[in-house]
Amino acid sequence: MIENNAHLSPYTQVSLIFSALANPARSAIVHRLTVSPCFVAELVEHLGVAQPLVSQHLKVLRQAHLVCAVRHGRQHRYELTDQHVTHLFLDAFQHTQEHSDSTVPGSTDPADSAEHNDDAPLT
Repeated sequence: MIENNAHLSPYTQVSLIFSALANPARSAIVHRLTVSPCFVAELVEHLGVAQPLVSQHLKVLRQAHLVCAVRHGRQHRYELTDQHVTHLFLDAFQHTQEHSDSTVPGSTDPADSAEHNDDAPLT
């Protein structure tokens, strides 16, 4: 049976955003850019990884429309595309910080198992 997933198509772009943020290095780049725009060299120093790798991550973030490049002479300064990206990232980051002490999936604590069970009823 072939399913018609047309009702899911509006969520494709949303999925691309979260997919782009799913890499810790890309999340770190976005987090740094919430403070101020940066040149690639500044991001290389901040992340402690090679410039080609930072450039690859920036390409993914550009394709997801999370960051944009502004030319300054021969260099590009990267910034977040808009305040939506800032809010999206900072809200997600704050959420993870608030729940960082919670039990991870696969816990042996029965009280936590319903929280991580896909078959558990939603409340």
